[in-house]
Amino acid sequence: GVCLVQTAAPPGIYTRPLHDALPIFVTPSWRSVPPTGRTSRTTSDRMPLVLIVWHSATGGAQALAEALGEGSSDDSIGGIEVVSRRALEAGVEDVLAADGLLLCTPENFGYMSGALKDFFDRTYYPCLEYTRGRPYGLTVRAGGDGTGAVAAVTPLAIGLGWKEVAPPVIAAGDLTEAHLAAARE
Repeated sequence: GVCLVQTAAPPGIYTRPLHDALPIFVTPSWRSVPPTGRTSRTTSDRMPLVLIVWHSATGGAQALAEALGEGSSDDSIGGIEVVSRRALEAGVEDVLAADGLLLCTPENFGYMSGALKDFFDRTYYPCLEYTRGRPYGLTVRAGGDGTGAVAAVTPLAIGLGWKEVAPPVIAAGDLTEAHLAAARE
């Protein structure tokens, strides 16, 4: 089995329910919160949460993100809650609430999308000490070979202390059913 964990709420942070089963840790000034150790937040009454953060301008990466969601919520896995957010909409609260992350981006000019870069710009430091050890996966929709986007995302994920759980899925060239099946896996 897979053990997904999250940091406990640091001192000075209050909780606000996103929905009935999922508290979110929020602070008006993340810089004032001291780092804390990690503890498990998976309980018998709450399913682990996987956050899918994606950007798509042409629909290809969106199709891959939808396939990631289908695979993550497959009945054979069971017990996983999936939340999908556009990169420009995902925030610190979403990342802190997630037990694992799936990132999906097109490769733009040999790099990750500007929207995914914006996501990292907004969430990197606020989440730095609170999300270490989180599992993550990366899917890239690429017209070329996709390695530039992988090379751009990987050091950020490593810096956050996230643990890659599968090799990146690169959907290069025309988007095929094989690419979508790989994303579902």
